[in-house]
Amino acid sequence: MQYIIDAPPRTGKSQYMIYLIDKFTKKYPHRHIVTNIIGINYPGVISINSTLHKPVDWRDYPNGTIFIFDEAHEHPAFSADDLMKDIYVDTRDLDAIMTKVSNGIFDEQVLYHMDNYFSFNQIDDEQIGIIKDTITNQKRLPIDFKKQFFDDINKKKKLAVIKKKEDILDIGRSLTLHGHFGFDIYLITQDIKRLNAATIAATSKHLKLRRLFGWPMMFIYEYTDVQKYFAASTRNNA
Repeated sequence: MQYIIDAPPRTGKSQYMIYLIDKFTKKYPHRHIVTNIIGINYPGVISINSTLHKPVDWRDYPNGTIFIFDEAHEHPAFSADDLMKDIYVDTRDLDAIMTKVSNGIFDEQVLYHMDNYFSFNQIDDEQIGIIKDTITNQKRLPIDFKKQFFDDINKKKKLAVIKKKEDILDIGRSLTLHGHFGFDIYLITQDIKRLNAATIAATSKHLKLRRLFGWPMMFIYEYTDVQKYFAASTRNNA
């Protein structure tokens, strides 16, 4: 089952999760429990690290894992905001090919990449012969073909970025499958509206944690449907 727990800062959601972790370790001693809660040092609990460019993927863990992710709105697959505007993909191998061609270097790496280009784009044998003769005799590419070749490399670089983004977003889109593999997922956030639609759609229970009326205690409101707003009417429906 997937749970979303939302609470404003300083409400006590981390303390509540520690309480749940203590409960889980005793109730499910044979299940993996993983979390990114900072400073967690609880016996039997696996501490995980997640970054914007290398976010943790719940699917990497064994079936039946209890997956607890704090500040879920900071995970690019769960966030309603686009957190991948500056995502980086290592394309140094493609950059090296362009640099070598520009400097008249046609080594095995460059020629291998060119052969793949010929095959994929179904370049006819006559044109291939002209290109290879130019390389052999002048150590360069024909101007028109060089532009096409470089455009293809730049396209591959852009597609690599798109693929990486899609692979990350798929972490969130695949949450709907978590139940098939026995996962229990707990996503903690400061505000439900900071999570995206795919993440919310996979949720079975929604817990809102609030400190009200100035009392030194925390109220826990549990819903079977995600509640985007919190008011007197939604409190009564908990």
